[in-house]
Amino acid sequence: MTEVLGHTSVMAARRPPLAGGGMPHQKHELFPTPPWATRALFAHVLPAVGYADFTSSHVLWDPCAGLGHMSEVLTEYSRHTMATDLVFYAIDGNGGTEHLGIDKFDFLSEGNTCRADWIITNPPFRSAHLFLEPALRRARRGVAFFERIQWLETVRRYPIFIEYPPFLAAFSERVMLCEGGYDMDGSTASMYAWYVWPKNCKGALEGPLRPGGTGRYFLIPPVCKKTLSKPFDLVLAKRCVPGWIAPSAKRKARK
Repeated sequence: MTEVLGHTSVMAARRPPLAGGGMPHQKHELFPTPPWATRALFAHVLPAVGYADFTSSHVLWDPCAGLGHMSEVLTEYSRHTMATDLVFYAIDGNGGTEHLGIDKFDFLSEGNTCRADWIITNPPFRSAHLFLEPALRRARRGVAFFERIQWLETVRRYPIFIEYPPFLAAFSERVMLCEGGYDMDGSTASMYAWYVWPKNCKGALEGPLRPGGTGRYFLIPPVCKKTLSKPFDLVLAKRCVPGWIAPSAKRKARK
């Protein structure tokens, strides 16, 4: 990956103020994606947008790799994957993410000319809109963002979705995300979805997803957590920032 990227860069001043406290995982909104939720993209969403023939030769790029919870799953579907993030995160009991094959790289850098077939990522909620246009420009086949349903809201993002209407694939079951780690037994009231922008063979947005369109909607079927979870997820569940305790473990301790 280092040879592909060739350089690193610093945080761009154009980004909005970051939420959270003073720790890196708070500043950069590190909410690892449950592995089964990423597999749902390949099992249900991409076939729904016409990519049932997805092949392992496609280059996949997660530019907000965090602790690798999503990028590790991408390796199950392609021989060619790239995992990068703006920062290296410390990992409880295992050094840092630089030892996990995740490269330090600023996706929003003006000098970023890297390309991939698909850019698939869970960008920080508050600054995710800044990632969309660069991602559409650098992806040959399509872009997929994992975000809360509420990402559709706010006046600031309205013109973006009018110009680039997504294929919205919402989860019919709740997907648990928490700051700093992955809780396999957690629960949540938040609703999440895959926002997908597929392209045709000439690199243009497809069909009703053309600029000015209204997009399409798809409901990801239930029991994905049960059917798409794998033993390796236990390994990913151990990746967390130092001192992190799963919310489900805290609840059990209180009881």
